[in-house]
Amino acid sequence: MTTTLHPTAKAYHNDETTNAYVKGRPTVSMESLEYLIQELNLNKNSRVLDLASGTGKFTKLLGEKFNKVEAIEPSPQFREACKNELEIIKNTKNPELEYSVLEGLSTNIPKQDSSFDVVFVSQAFHWFANIESITEISRVLVKGGALVMLWAKIDEQDPISKSIMFQGEKYHDEFTPQYRFGTWQEVFDKMKEKKFEPINLNSIVDPNLKQKSFTFDQETNKELLTCLAMSISFISLLPQEKKDQLIEKIEKILESNPISSNGKILI
Repeated sequence: MTTTLHPTAKAYHNDETTNAYVKGRPTVSMESLEYLIQELNLNKNSRVLDLASGTGKFTKLLGEKFNKVEAIEPSPQFREACKNELEIIKNTKNPELEYSVLEGLSTNIPKQDSSFDVVFVSQAFHWFANIESITEISRVLVKGGALVMLWAKIDEQDPISKSIMFQGEKYHDEFTPQYRFGTWQEVFDKMKEKKFEPINLNSIVDPNLKQKSFTFDQETNKELLTCLAMSISFISLLPQEKKDQLIEKIEKILESNPISSNGKILI
């Protein structure tokens, strides 16, 4: 069984990367969560888990809509940031919120069987797209419960975003999993082909995926886009010299484009 953290994911176990993640990473639209609440017949008292919650970008939206939110995250720095987000929501938007943020992995969720009506995974499933994780997620879900995977994707048709992504991808190590590669879907294909016997597929999440996309704008600027780049796992592990080179390239892209040379832009 895969019970260890992916080596590149250990990049998220430090304060510098955590701060960059908090500042620069986009959130997920509230519209998408409201759609899921209706689609899955959820309510304020539904039992929800945010698996691999990160710094709480999506968890805080759950905190607005549900009275009890639990989160699992291996990085202690990310867990602390997630707790801070949920505490803010409790103090400002949902005083009835009860929450916990626990250490754990997708293959080792420290909760009892049938604990949740839905397990959310935002921006993270590609890190642990394997049958061991699916089996563990199924264990903590009630029968008929849902696994929901979300990703916030930058518009690659936008010339500024495309140029910045192109510069960042030059540093990809071909070892770090990414959503855009699509390989995370292979585990579901194998489930449908019943390549994981003798696992009881009748008691596991439905491998027939449904997809829904939402478009939303997020305001950003040079500082935040730089933080976004520095929050990417394989980039955060680079020597400082290479980080500085990438930051310089990003700044030149923004300064040379009339849309972005003068402050705030949308991505």
